Amino acid sequence: MFKIRPSKEFVAGALVVVSVAGLYWGISFLKGNDVFKSERIFYAVYNNAQGLMKANPVTINGFQVGQVGDLYFHPDLSGRLIAKIVISNDYPVPTNTVARISSDGLLGEKMMVLLLGNSSQSAESGDTLIGDIEVSITETINHEVAPIKLKAEKLMGSLDTAIQVLTGFLDPKTERAFRTSVVSLENSLDHLEGITKNTDGLLADNRAKLDRLFTNLDKLGQTLAANSGELDRALSNAAAITDTLAAANLTQTLAQLEQTSAHLAVITDKIAAGKGTLGLLVHDEKLYRDVDGALVSLEKLLTDFRAHPRRYLAPFGKRNADEKSEE
Repeated sequence: MFKIRPSKEFVAGALVVVSVAGLYWGISFLKGNDVFKSERIFYAVYNNAQGLMKANPVTINGFQVGQVGDLYFHPDLSGRLIAKIVISNDYPVPTNTVARISSDGLLGEKMMVLLLGNSSQSAESGDTLIGDIEVSITETINHEVAPIKLKAEKLMGSLDTAIQVLTGFLDPKTERAFRTSVVSLENSLDHLEGITKNTDGLLADNRAKLDRLFTNLDKLGQTLAANSGELDRALSNAAAITDTLAAANLTQTLAQLEQTSAHLAVITDKIAAGKGTLGLLVHDEKLYRDVDGALVSLEKLLTDFRAHPRRYLAPFGKRNADEKSEE
């Protein structure tokens, strides 16, 4: 009985196939991909990518379930961008899930957050999710503060009308007290206006720096919105306040407000003059450039590590050989 022995060419070819398969699996494993695990592909359309890049993480409730596979322009030539979302987790994704571009940490690195919808039907691979962009801190503050500013102006108008009415029947001593209080209030508002202008100038000159440090200011907008009812009640009770203005020690309160405003003006001047920690951060251009340059270098290093992980993980001799083979 004859035995069939594999030829040397067959054995060599089999070894080459096994080696290539092992190399492909190793590269995919180093990139965070499992070739033996099925993946789902979703898409989302955006008007602005907001700095989102390929290989940025995709999370659900803070847990990474995939990454951004690719980012390219929409074929309709509208300038919109299409993000390819690669999900390596088998967790169900409802059809009305929102793919939101968000910032991760103080450094502002972008990530994609999947906000799961309430639909009973799960999206299938190849479906397009709802695209959304996280609102910036500046827009949130402007949206929440504008109604409060309007209400404060209405309150000041009501107080001015009440004072004019009261001056007709109050005694001369009380009238002089009210006039003094109005003058003090006007001076305090002038100081506050000057502080506001200085603050606006500092924010305009250093917006790029401050945007990275004040991410948690979103909570301020939520607190202001929750207290809007208190301001409505304050406006409705303005008539009752006018009955007790004569007995209130308004002059002393306004004097304290003016003193506080003066202290705030001194602090703002120190910041503008470059004194203190915040002043050095605002005015030391070299410090800012050094920090910014370090961040850019770190980002390039991470990008190169994701694209060529073998350069950093393989032995030196093998790495040189692999780099030449890649070229």
